[in-house]
Amino acid sequence: MHVDLIQPTDRRWRDTLAMIPHDFYHLPEYVSLESSRLRGTAVAAYVEQPGVRLVLPLIRRAIPGSDAFDVVSPYGYPSPIAQFEDVALVRGAFSAVAQTLREQGFVSMFVRLHPILELPDGAFTHADRARADRVDRPAPERSGTVAGHSCALSDIP
Repeated sequence: MHVDLIQPTDRRWRDTLAMIPHDFYHLPEYVSLESSRLRGTAVAAYVEQPGVRLVLPLIRRAIPGSDAFDVVSPYGYPSPIAQFEDVALVRGAFSAVAQTLREQGFVSMFVRLHPILELPDGAFTHADRARADRVDRPAPERSGTVAGHSCALSDIP
């Protein structure tokens, strides 16, 4: 599956928003504004293939004191948004995003999920080294993927 890291001016970002329910936090203008505050660069991971289209708003940041980079979602609820025929395609898209970021040298990724715009159960897998934690539970009870709660996708290596 092919993944592009697209800029806010890329028409594919807006075209995807026109097709999929989204929130203010998904707008390229909001991601650009937040990237300025975080001293980063606004991008979105974009996947499109038969049966799935996904946009994941991100901010690319330099890690001080190194030549490494990470990506984080902008503040708020900029959950990945997807149009898909099967949850396996969404899972494959997330896997492809993580693999692309690995290949491009990113060292970590933090993504917040939207509390209303839920992703299907099974969208994230352990094989992707994804960890989703419900923020309203104590740490020992946190595990698995829970739609509508914060999600940290980390340890990309």
